[in-house]
Amino acid sequence: MKRFISLVLASLAICVLAGCGTNYDVYYNASGVSPLAYIPCARNERPKFVEGMDLKALVDRNIKGYVGLGSLRLNGSHQKWKDIIDFAKAKGATLVLYCAYRDGNIEHTRYVPVHHTSTSYHSGSLNGGYYGDSYTYSGTTTTSTTSWREHNYTVNNYEHLFLFLAKKS
Repeated sequence: MKRFISLVLASLAICVLAGCGTNYDVYYNASGVSPLAYIPCARNERPKFVEGMDLKALVDRNIKGYVGLGSLRLNGSHQKWKDIIDFAKAKGATLVLYCAYRDGNIEHTRYVPVHHTSTSYHSGSLNGGYYGDSYTYSGTTTTSTTSWREHNYTVNNYEHLFLFLAKKS
């Protein structure tokens, strides 16, 4: 029974930690708007997602009838959209505005194994022996080696900005 309770508690801890795995709350800036000022996203709905290149134009086109809940600023090459939408829904957002700005490059170096194989063939004959017999032989020798080659590559780095909005009440 004690073992069963331990397993249940461990499973519960894993479920709780899995839900917090994105850690977006660390980077989230809440606007401080009162929950009475907006209508949160319904349980069975997903927030609308609008993407654009010009943040000001994006906000100007979409702000009417909405109140800002907060923003999320992330840095990296890409983001998991499902996690972002789930996070926005948890915050009550019905609309997510997204804009990304290129923020330079990150240079990386990795070492790639290069395998080399060489095979040599050999054969010959031996004469002699007590009765004047001759013998022939043949075979192969295979040698494998590995060397490492440097491979340089560049990853584009982006700053991602998400604005979370909800309909005004």
